[in-house]
Amino acid sequence: MPERDYAIATYNAIPVSDQPGFITWLSGFPPDQQVYVLRGMHNYYVATDVTPFTMDTTPEMAMPIFVNTFPASDQNTYTTYWNNWTPDQRVAYVRYAREAYPVVSRTVVVTTPTDVQTTTTTTDTMNSTGAAAQPFGATIAAAFVATLPAAAHTSYMNLATNAPISELGGMNQFLSTLTPEQAGMVVQALASVNAMGMSGAHPQKGMSEYNAKQLLLGQVADADKSNFDSMINGMNDQQVSSLYQLARDAFNGGLNDIGTAAQ
Repeated sequence: MPERDYAIATYNAIPVSDQPGFITWLSGFPPDQQVYVLRGMHNYYVATDVTPFTMDTTPEMAMPIFVNTFPASDQNTYTTYWNNWTPDQRVAYVRYAREAYPVVSRTVVVTTPTDVQTTTTTTDTMNSTGAAAQPFGATIAAAFVATLPAAAHTSYMNLATNAPISELGGMNQFLSTLTPEQAGMVVQALASVNAMGMSGAHPQKGMSEYNAKQLLLGQVADADKSNFDSMINGMNDQQVSSLYQLARDAFNGGLNDIGTAAQ
């Protein structure tokens, strides 16, 4: 933190086709350099006096822009790292930064619960603290919600409204490992738990897996409990851990990184 937020924000903002390449590319840097790579991207996103990169922007043109977004105390370190990166690493750096640059006008197609498509144009900005999902996270949410069953759209957007980018990115990553129907069930259960947390549900920081499961099942209609239980039983350990952690976070004040939820 906060570089983890920067990575999640960039990952979710670039085209899906580039996301695997972004992970491979970022993993190719040593950890100390990854920090500077991600800081450089974030500094570029939030800078108010830079010209957005275009398809014609070369690494040679981008390098001084990245450098100048750092404080003077960090510029030499960043420059040394940059000079040791391969040409391919630099080209990819500029491409991902260009694709994720948030201060642009974007057209977002959102499928509503009635399956009627509406087109809205939004101007995105970047923030990384508090309710950081908005407004930059709104674009992430708008892109992801269409992958869910229509019945879960409202519940998902209620969750996304309060979730910071780090929480939203983690939730989306987990949901993407499930089938759309399973993801829809999870979203609706989590939205109910989140509403309880936002309204002041008593924190249960030591909530066991059994209690987390019972909490989720308690939000599911009786007719769907068997399917929900079967879904959990079919998850791998990582999926189960992610699901229960989301349930705990939602119940402990809501998925908003405020108060007890951030502890």
